[in-house]
Amino acid sequence: MKVGMNFFRAGYLQLLNQVLCISLFASSFMMGSPTRAQDVIYLDLGEVVITGNPTDGYKYVPGVLEAIDAMRAQGKKVALLSNIPESWGATCEQKFEKLKDFVGSRLHEDIPMDWRRFDFIVVPPFDRYRKPKPFMFLSALSLGCPGRVAYVGEDLEEVEAASSLGLVSFQKLPDQGLPAGLDLERLLSTFQFQYPDRCDLSPALEAAKEPVDVDVEIAACVQTP
Repeated sequence: MKVGMNFFRAGYLQLLNQVLCISLFASSFMMGSPTRAQDVIYLDLGEVVITGNPTDGYKYVPGVLEAIDAMRAQGKKVALLSNIPESWGATCEQKFEKLKDFVGSRLHEDIPMDWRRFDFIVVPPFDRYRKPKPFMFLSALSLGCPGRVAYVGEDLEEVEAASSLGLVSFQKLPDQGLPAGLDLERLLSTFQFQYPDRCDLSPALEAAKEPVDVDVEIAACVQTP
């Protein structure tokens, strides 16, 4: 499978000023376990996993299911980092159920969305915490300690915000699919991470362009499907 050089834009981490070209909308971040840090791939939902709109419905981004399965086969965890409206529920559980119903009723595919493909899902508890605000990205860093944390999204402002806080961040360019054969370990090993101690959030908090007025542990709703 050919991997080009024009699919992702690197945020603050630019490799020889080149655009990383990968047809994968995967956000790679690593979660820590008691014995070993494990890569976790953070995916934005819209235009990274599914594409379309509420009126006409949604389809999978080409190759995404195969890419997710391949990431998991490589020993990576895969997670969603997605903005949803505060109005969708007063609790995290209500928000997740609304998200599942919303996508499920509008997904025009023979294969339904299997949320178990994702190890966990992160959504904002309130609208003021939505990306590109720092809250969800700080939560991603906190969840990822002591592992590496990366993010892939379609919105350049979000990608730049994630990069400024220390996540390895890529922009998924429009109309591209995901390659299942991507060597994620090689990709992650290419970069020098901005903050060597990935369990110390103080540099990221200082890098935030606005005060963070909540404890990072409650800055996002985290749920296992």
